[in-house]
Amino acid sequence: MGNVFGNRTAYGYNAEPPSQTLSPGHVHIWIASTGKSDRKQIIENAHSLLNLVERERLQSIRSSTARDRFLIGRGMLHNVLAQYMGTTPGSVRLSAIPGEKPRIVGVNSANIDFNLSHCGDTIACAITRDAQLGIDVISPNRNAAADRIARTFFPEQEQRSVARQIGQNSGHARRLLALKESIAKAIGGSIWDTLSSVDLDLDPFGNVRWASTPPKQFHEGQWSLAVGDLSDKTVFGFARYCKANGLQPQTIKLSSSVFVLGEIAQRVAPVRFFSSVFD
Repeated sequence: MGNVFGNRTAYGYNAEPPSQTLSPGHVHIWIASTGKSDRKQIIENAHSLLNLVERERLQSIRSSTARDRFLIGRGMLHNVLAQYMGTTPGSVRLSAIPGEKPRIVGVNSANIDFNLSHCGDTIACAITRDAQLGIDVISPNRNAAADRIARTFFPEQEQRSVARQIGQNSGHARRLLALKESIAKAIGGSIWDTLSSVDLDLDPFGNVRWASTPPKQFHEGQWSLAVGDLSDKTVFGFARYCKANGLQPQTIKLSSSVFVLGEIAQRVAPVRFFSSVFD
């Protein structure tokens, strides 16, 4: 795949980057890490890509850490989306409404839906067409916090499954939490709603299925859920919702490699998809 944050020596911010093809029913997930050595340059480059609305949103953010996170995320989005839209990173126009998912502004959206997640130095971006999706990444140092959230808010069945895994450093609660967050982001809801209302059955091998019906107003349609580990033990949860008769994902492209459904578990264990249509 192409450059995640852009590189002036590679194709420049005013030049069109390498193009990417996103077929119907396919999902691309971009994973990147921002190390201390290149973080400053990434932030400077990202700032040059912001439109007026994004700059106003940036100025409203008081925390320097939050501002840097906003800039890094926007820099990644501009550079990645440009590769699917056939334009330059600086030409990508994104909304910047507090509390809402960013969206492509203008007629050249190509029916693309995307979602972004940060955790520490890790940033993930998921992209698909003609569907709603969400992605969430959680680092291993949040195991204890995820366990506490599970004991307080998760449905009883999930609490029991987490209790069986506590002490084994399995990250089971983190995986469930990442899935719930990704579902909330896919439907534009709040994580506080999905913590208790969404009930999932996740086995130790990464197979996940609904233990209850999906969220209200999203019963009819097709959900695809995935959970997995990155190389540094950071977990990611992924959710994609498509209306009835839509295409389910047949391929997930993770970073620079392509993994065909059914072969994912052997390449990025324990990543598995569970899909179903609810009538």
